[in-house]
Amino acid sequence: MQLALNIVNESVAEKLLWFLEHFKSEGIEITTIEDLEDLKLLQEARKERDSIDLEEFLKEQ
Repeated sequence: MQLALNIVNESVAEKLLWFLEHFKSEGIEITTIEDLEDLKLLQEARKERDSIDLEEFLKEQ
């Protein structure tokens, strides 16, 4: 199951993340939308080039 949450209140977001962190050992994976967008951009860049260093990629963004 995958869930997407839009949390406007920063305090609530921090509390929820703290709570979810305790379930990582049971298989919960926490990924932000920003992380997913960066990974998609990296995959596209790798298609264009044979190889790209992650640090180099992040500097270009």
